Amino acid sequence: MDSPSLPTIHMEEFHAFECTSCGKCCIRPWRLQLEPELTKAITNSTAFATARSKGYVPIRMGADGSREFARKPNSECVFLDENYLCDIHAELGIRAKPRSCQTFPYMIKEAPGGIYPHLSFACPPVVAGLDRNVGQNREDLADYLKNTPKSINTDRVPQEFLLCQTHTIPWDDYLVLEQRILALQDPAEPVRSLIKTALAASRRVPGTEQTTIRVDRSDLEWGEDDVDFAHDILRQYVGALAAAIEDLSGPAERDEYSAAVAKGETVYSHRLELEFPPIKPVSELPSWVLKTMDRYLLNGVMGKALLGPTILSRLLTYAVGIELVGFYTEAFRARRGNQEITLEDLTDGFEIVEADVVTHSHDLDRYFYQLESSFLRMAKVETAGRSRA
Repeated sequence: MDSPSLPTIHMEEFHAFECTSCGKCCIRPWRLQLEPELTKAITNSTAFATARSKGYVPIRMGADGSREFARKPNSECVFLDENYLCDIHAELGIRAKPRSCQTFPYMIKEAPGGIYPHLSFACPPVVAGLDRNVGQNREDLADYLKNTPKSINTDRVPQEFLLCQTHTIPWDDYLVLEQRILALQDPAEPVRSLIKTALAASRRVPGTEQTTIRVDRSDLEWGEDDVDFAHDILRQYVGALAAAIEDLSGPAERDEYSAAVAKGETVYSHRLELEFPPIKPVSELPSWVLKTMDRYLLNGVMGKALLGPTILSRLLTYAVGIELVGFYTEAFRARRGNQEITLEDLTDGFEIVEADVVTHSHDLDRYFYQLESSFLRMAKVETAGRSRA
């Protein structure tokens, strides 16, 4: 049962999760911010002294003046032991760890209806669908919120959210849009389904003189030629994001790489040190992979992951992200010499895309704002054409 003093925690069966202590979340080079109230206990701990005795500076100052956990040269957390278990957790308990450590793989979103968690697919057990009774997960999250009151601020929950960079949408209308997304979603064609929804949402923006708009239940039909054109544009951004993930040195090299990916040509991955097979339609992936991608999208939508930075840019982030997951999954399959995609290949594909593009990084948001603008322009042209007809 949720505590009476807490907002309602909305969790569906597909939000259930069981940790296997694989340690993957502790070896990624993510920034791990430490809350001020936790610092004293950690710096006085044996785990802290042990890390220092090994030559590490366990807590360092970030560029913004905040404290964060240091990393070993191989990117592991300095408090991770040889069995991939946390020394801080073992000595001081789970509530002594940074908030992100306590809640991972859950990402918590506050909205007018309460608390909405969604899962990070950078976590292998999440990709595999290993779960337990969701009621226990809800109790664990309620216990965290009860014991960490500063982690939420229900007094500042907005009632409107950015649909695009210039227009907001009321909460009730967002819920209508969310149901439209779910109704249009085709597990066999996840990217095209998201494109159709993004075009429908874009259609509501051009020409309005108000900064707050309402979502209509109509305007959801787009011709396949329109969707094909939008998909071609989106594929260009898939190429651009792949080039960004590869961290190529110069603009000319990035442009050449991006164009090759978008055209379906074979490219070399400096990050993985192999040749990528040509990108192919997500719809051609095995059915079990498509089901996992459908669960990924459902988890994000129902967990209110679309509420920021803008709803439209997040829709397009998921569309590009799903294309990239397929791209990197095929690369890992080729690297291992597998005839068919394995769960390990898919897990590694999700890990790269979740870490660098969708959930754990906002460094590439500018690409999605540009893609959002492209969709708004397409909708404006199409709407003008209909008004003249």
